[in-house]
Amino acid sequence: MKRRQVLSGLAAGFALGPGCLKTFDSDGGGTPSTDSGGETPTANGTNRSTNSQTATQNNSSSTGSPSQGALIDTGNLATYTNNTYSYSINYPADWRLTTNDPKTVRIRDPDSPARMLVRVKDGVASFIPRETIIGIAIQQAKRRYSIDKVTRLGQRETTLPNGTPATLVKTRLQRSGTGMVLRGTFIIAHVADTVYAAGVFVPERAVTPSLTRAMTEIVTSLTIQ
Repeated sequence: MKRRQVLSGLAAGFALGPGCLKTFDSDGGGTPSTDSGGETPTANGTNRSTNSQTATQNNSSSTGSPSQGALIDTGNLATYTNNTYSYSINYPADWRLTTNDPKTVRIRDPDSPARMLVRVKDGVASFIPRETIIGIAIQQAKRRYSIDKVTRLGQRETTLPNGTPATLVKTRLQRSGTGMVLRGTFIIAHVADTVYAAGVFVPERAVTPSLTRAMTEIVTSLTIQ
């Protein structure tokens, strides 16, 4: 019973979250959410610290080729650093940090429904397989947000910077009520008793081979110290 409770709480924590749910509601950018202090976080390109978290510009962090007008320009990235859970991750420098909390980070493209989500869940026993975590999180997201279908398009084991093993998953998410279809790429890493999940979700109509590569590059930049 205790193991089931841990997994249930983990799945609830890794569901897409309100910031990503907006992508099913309209094609517009939506209104930025607020952090726990009630303030709307500043736009990208500025240094900001909340709960020992920082976001800094890092134009040279990627070896990818920039693409003018692309949804994700891998030649223009910023780096988010979370000192509470000792990790960092790159994100598009022209996206906005909308929620900056030690356990939940949401970053959105101001001009499209594209979103990025990073969540941390501690207290998860190390014996729980990553595949179990992935499966339960997907099912919980489907129930919580009435997503009709989640299709895994691909999955593979990978190694993050600093040698951290992780699972990379590519998905397609459909919700018939709105007709919106998303593509998502996310990574799951389990270090000691802490699970790290980072995902990028974009409208399917925007997907190209270069965008798919960029989404992978973003989530696999997750660096756990």
